[in-house]
Amino acid sequence: MKTGRRNKIDTVKNLENLSDMGCGDKQICFMKKMYKEGDTDMLLRDLMKCRCHLMDEFHDSQKKVDNMDFLIRQIHKRNKGWENMSKVLVISTSLRAKSNSDILTEKLIEGAKASGHDVEYIGLKGKNIGFCIGCLACQNTQKCVIKDDAAEIAEKVKNADTLVFATPIYYYEMSGQMKTLLDRLNPLYPSDYKFRNVYMLSVAAEDEEFVPKKAESGLQGWVDCFERAEFSGSLFCGGIGDMGEASKKTEELNEAFEFGKALK
Repeated sequence: MKTGRRNKIDTVKNLENLSDMGCGDKQICFMKKMYKEGDTDMLLRDLMKCRCHLMDEFHDSQKKVDNMDFLIRQIHKRNKGWENMSKVLVISTSLRAKSNSDILTEKLIEGAKASGHDVEYIGLKGKNIGFCIGCLACQNTQKCVIKDDAAEIAEKVKNADTLVFATPIYYYEMSGQMKTLLDRLNPLYPSDYKFRNVYMLSVAAEDEEFVPKKAESGLQGWVDCFERAEFSGSLFCGGIGDMGEASKKTEELNEAFEFGKALK
């Protein structure tokens, strides 16, 4: 009985604080009345409407922040004298422990930072990214109906100048989790995306020139759907199979560093 009474008091206090959540006086009075009368279904509907309104305001504010960030980066470039500085997003798609593509990605990031780029890293380990269901609702809303980690990643992809996808080669193709992510970036197609240059870093146990070609073709197909972007380069490091083996490959580590340093 005491717990129930305490919960009721807490709910009343929260209703009193609805003004801090953007609700008007009339709305608050109505909601309190619904609560006292026990009409929780009506109360929940009104609370959900208020939440939707707040989310719309949040997204509008986020757009303003993104535009401000872009302006700040442009001025920062001039102040630093780095005319070619870009906001680089590096996405490593391997889920393997002691991943060789992760090791080489770290070197690539070092090279990109050495050239003055602003670099952000995302690893897909531990991320929850479901399959695209092909509903195409995102083409109207620019948002995916599936609520998982892909939404946050898509927002970061949208606002980057340069993208780098790192993947192990599986059956002469990109990793399945990379393909799943590319499919889930479909909300970006009708959006005002900023990325212009897209790169790939791939790693495989087999060391033949043809090994990464289908993976590169797959990424090229994705890039072709974004008219303002281009597939700007690819680095393949073959002959690396055992876990963590890349850490001993001095030549490939240097190649990854230089590849990162040459990003646009």
